[in-house]
Amino acid sequence: MRRPKGFVPRAVCRAVRFLPAAVLLAACVLAPSAEAATVERTVRALEGEACGNATGYCFDVTEIRLAAGDRLRVVFENPAANADVHNWCADVGLDHHCAPAHHALARPGDPPASVEFRLPVAGAFDFYCDPHRAVGMNGVIVVEGASGGERRQPGFELSLFAVAVLGALTLATRAPRA
Repeated sequence: MRRPKGFVPRAVCRAVRFLPAAVLLAACVLAPSAEAATVERTVRALEGEACGNATGYCFDVTEIRLAAGDRLRVVFENPAANADVHNWCADVGLDHHCAPAHHALARPGDPPASVEFRLPVAGAFDFYCDPHRAVGMNGVIVVEGASGGERRQPGFELSLFAVAVLGALTLATRAPRA
């Protein structure tokens, strides 16, 4: 049997009805999700009157804020005008001590030292200069909420899209009930 010119099978017509829904679902699912950011802060060791305190030891930054899951990169500087060796140390480990991965050391006038690590959970974490912590050379890292929303496995969006399209086609090609 020959089909007339311009004939479109019913299954195709039904599938086209579901196309807008499939496209809308794909747009929602495949929208780019925010990735974890890298927050970079430069922290300088200060001595003397620059601190404005009685001890003469401080950092120029006393608070660092970022979202849970983000990476923190600290560039630590100890200016040549300083007399002492200083370090930047963060208590972010499970046992709240300064691990080597969370530590930067610099002698006066040394090139900046840097340290980078990820902070997966919300909370407040101390940072300090180990030998001068008791005299006020400290600060806090404040990790808030979640970074960039929900994390998914790679390929999750594409798999969900494929399931949606197959579901729409299945519904469209089912035989109508009498």
